[in-house]
Amino acid sequence: MAIDPGDGSGIAIFAAAPAADPAPSIRADVHGSEVVVSADGPVVQATDTRASSISDALGHWAGWYASAAGVALRQRTPTAWCSWYHYLAHVNHDDILENLAAMDRLGLDVDVVQIDDGYQVSTITKFPEVAR
Repeated sequence: MAIDPGDGSGIAIFAAAPAADPAPSIRADVHGSEVVVSADGPVVQATDTRASSISDALGHWAGWYASAAGVALRQRTPTAWCSWYHYLAHVNHDDILENLAAMDRLGLDVDVVQIDDGYQVSTITKFPEVAR
């Protein structure tokens, strides 16, 4: 989570520590003129005074996190398609097949296809034996 208080003091970052298991849930609540951050487990907190935007602060944090976790940052964001963003919970088998065929036909370079659980509900409804 990144919070910019807007007073030039820097952008506050609150995050799970590398390898935290389970990862804590972090939330921000507004109480009058204050933002109160809480978590249900340990978090790492830092203030980024170099960043000119929340996007910059999150980018700096991602670099630190990757280094602390001993992994490399991806050089490019994967291209993804998710059924939820178009169909919400109203997706069916034919919708998925139609979209996969279109990706293939158009030669789209899609790295991740995420079939949301809205599809699972419709599959179980159509094929109750799957739920057993």
